[in-house]
Order: sequence, then C-alpha cells, then structure tokens
Amino acid sequence: MKLNLLIVDDDKMVQTLHSIIAKKSGLTDSPINFADGQQAFDYIIKNNGDDAYLILLDINMPVMNGWELLEALKKQALKNQIFVVMVSSSIDQHDLDKASTYEQVISYVSKPLTKDILEGLKAQQQVKPFFEH
Repeated sequence: MKLNLLIVDDDKMVQTLHSIIAKKSGLTDSPINFADGQQAFDYIIKNNGDDAYLILLDINMPVMNGWELLEALKKQALKNQIFVVMVSSSIDQHDLDKASTYEQVISYVSKPLTKDILEGLKAQQQVKPFFEH
C-alpha cells in the first residue's frame, strides 16, 4: 500500500510552501495539491484502491471546506486509508474540539507547517508503517 500526500488549501502560496516542506522532510517526493475539498474528494474516489492518503487539510475553502470533506470521507469505506492533519490558521477551541471528533484526524496544527511537524508525523503510529522498510 502506497501513502499519497494530498495538500488541500485554496491558497496557492500555502500549497507551494507545504509542498516544499513535505519534500524536504522526506515525507514524499510528489505531493498532490487541490484548491478545495471537492477536488480532493473526487480524486480519492476516482483513485480508490489499496492506496492510503495523508491529507494536509485547511478548514476554510470555497466549494467544499475542510469540515465538509471530512463528512464526505466519513461516509466512505476508507477508514484505514485516510489520515488527516488539519492545518489551519484558526486557534479556536471549537475547531480543535470538532477536529477531535473525526476518526480520520490524527493531528491539528497551526499554519504554516514546519519540517519538524512533518517529520513528527512519520513517527505517528497510524502512518509509521508506510515509512518502515
């Protein structure tokens, strides 16, 4: 099973920054960027197979926001294939609490991401098997 990194954020500069950091951290050589949750959801459904997805997910986006994407993914039979890191500029406790109610969410971090945060993700129990040889 392969782990794909999806960066879902409507800000192109954030996408670029997070892509560079993901590559430097050794998380992936080829992150896939989406400007909204609908694009990411369509990609996952179209490419649904044995692959897993680590999604760096913004909350506030047009078309389909981060919460709506989480709800859509929750309805799919992909529980062991979806790992979400909420990446937001919001430090609202309500958002932190809400994120913790989703089984797919493995972390909630403030923008911008850092290399240390992404390297720490590789050690998390849920995704660690993808990085062990």
